[in-house]
Amino acid sequence: MKENMLDVLLYLFEFCSEEEWTLTGSQEALHGKLVKAGFHDEEIDKAFSWLRGLASLENEDEPAIGQSAATSMRAYREEECLRIPVESRGFLLLLEQLKVLDSVTRERIIERAMALDLDELDLDHFKWVVMMVLLNNDEESPSFLWLEDFLLESESGSLH
Repeated sequence: MKENMLDVLLYLFEFCSEEEWTLTGSQEALHGKLVKAGFHDEEIDKAFSWLRGLASLENEDEPAIGQSAATSMRAYREEECLRIPVESRGFLLLLEQLKVLDSVTRERIIERAMALDLDELDLDHFKWVVMMVLLNNDEESPSFLWLEDFLLESESGSLH
């Protein structure tokens, strides 16, 4: 099985408690659990680094973009367009239009998606990045709960 950092992150998100995967506990114990699950050290280290980057977003001051007007559009750089497909960018736009995301959270999602170091991030995996960023922001927020329900329903095939 060819694992990548995203596989490790998805495993952490789905199978580990929040205390374990937020790295507040023993990183060595969590590392051992991931090795037992079949992941390689390099990918585990990349995933831990990605999570540290996610955690650091909360400590940053608000980005210079501020709150954008409701009618503004995000212009994507060429590299972002290559790695974040149009379906994923459209999904972000939909979430903004539904007021699930604000412009600051959108930028955090784009930054974390680009940090995955994948050639392209399909929509299903991109939705998990959105969930992880929203979870990091505030797990009890209506946005997180709405998206979690949406993702779970979409995966079960009940929404088409």
